[in-house]
This record gives sequence, C-alpha cells and structure tokens, in this order.
Amino acid sequence: MVMGSYRRRSAATEFDHKVAAAMQDYFHAFILDPVEGLKKKGWLPHSGPVEDGGFMMRFALGDKVSVNASSLVVDARCLGKGSYESFPK
Repeated sequence: MVMGSYRRRSAATEFDHKVAAAMQDYFHAFILDPVEGLKKKGWLPHSGPVEDGGFMMRFALGDKVSVNASSLVVDARCLGKGSYESFPK
C-alpha cells in the first residue's frame, strides 16, 4: 500500500486507493518533519509505558481510512493481557 504496489491488483477498490494515499501522506509528513509531521496530520503521540497503552494509527479499519486507536488493541496479546482482534467491529 505504501509503495503503490496495490495498483497491481486488478481488484483494488476506491477505498484501497484512499488508504494507500493516506499511508503515503503520513510517510511524507514524517519524512518532512520527523518531530511534528505526524501530529500535524492528527496522529496522536504515544507517551508513557507500553503497558499503559497509548495511541497508534490504524488503517483500513472497517470503513475508516485511518483512525487513532489504543495501542493495547494490538499490543495486549504481546503483554499477556488478551488477544489480538485483527478485524474489530
């Protein structure tokens, strides 16, 4: 998605194109300004211990192109606090 290889899939949807463009925009923002670029795009900063959670950006979550989500949704399994739900509702 980030490198545009999704274009090789004949079944790429309009949503796929939107998600890829968003990912590329976030990479571009980071490259231009590693300190503030992602925050300027709305990516909430992750602070504090991993065990307490924090924010991360999730892409293609349901019908959302990108959304800030608790990192515990992904990290809980690694921390022994639950299971990872790859397709939450």
